[in-house]
Amino acid sequence: MTEVFDPDALMQIRDISWRAQTLLAATSSGVHRSLHHGASIEFSQYRDYTPGDDPRLIDWKLFGRTDRYGVKQFEDETARRVYLIVDQSRSMGYKTVSHSKLRYSQTLAATLALDLHRRRDRVGVLTFDESIETFVPPSRNSHQLARVFKVLSNEERGEATDIGGALQEVAELVPSRALVILFSDGLIPLDELAEPLALIAGREHEVLWIRAMDPREVHLDAPEGSQLRDRESGQLRFIDAASIEKYHRQFDAHALGLRNLCDDLGITLVSVRTDKPLVDQMIEIFEAASLRRSADLLSIDREAIK
Repeated sequence: MTEVFDPDALMQIRDISWRAQTLLAATSSGVHRSLHHGASIEFSQYRDYTPGDDPRLIDWKLFGRTDRYGVKQFEDETARRVYLIVDQSRSMGYKTVSHSKLRYSQTLAATLALDLHRRRDRVGVLTFDESIETFVPPSRNSHQLARVFKVLSNEERGEATDIGGALQEVAELVPSRALVILFSDGLIPLDELAEPLALIAGREHEVLWIRAMDPREVHLDAPEGSQLRDRESGQLRFIDAASIEKYHRQFDAHALGLRNLCDDLGITLVSVRTDKPLVDQMIEIFEAASLRRSADLLSIDREAIK
């Protein structure tokens, strides 16, 4: 299974469902920490303990009676709705490796959909560019995964990105708490992101943003005198030492500003790179979400003490 640690090798699997199954199996053999569910006082059922679950969740009384490792599952857990929101704008098609940011993000999204569906969550998907493209409402229907995978197999479509419009749509479509997982490079001005992010976070949704970047976007190494074309505007830009330095300064400032904005709003932001092993990135996503959940629960406990 060592080949799945190479993103280029895994991306050669054309069927996204097979890519998701392969990646989830490889991740589960590592440090697989699931996106932990919220607690509820209404007990629903037991489920089998899965490697990566917190051992503290094991019901040892059940083990004593049945010799079975079981984890209590609550009604809120079995009823949770998950929205995968995928940016399909032209910038997501950018690539200097064998696969684009969009294809990389779609693979992560499909793997999360598979994992969450197996845990009995209702999973849906929404794609957007300048406007909403496709919306498949969350469901546990037996055919739901096939619908989600089909949507996640689409290529980039539009020119520009309208994250604000997509989140506005989600806010209107999702009246009660849900897990919202956003896949976008976020390459728009921060002042255009602040209001829509605050809107969706203010609805008490749990928001996880997975931001995929191409390695050349993180470290621009184009030779002086070359030209780069803006994927969304179509403009050609000449490269020299001063422009490279300016790019890195602006990129780093935007990344820091985005991180601070998400932290202020309680949004979990995970930045991934398309040249990095997918298994490592999946583990980072699971762990980041788990740490956020633990911090939220700790905060609630402290407030209860007061």
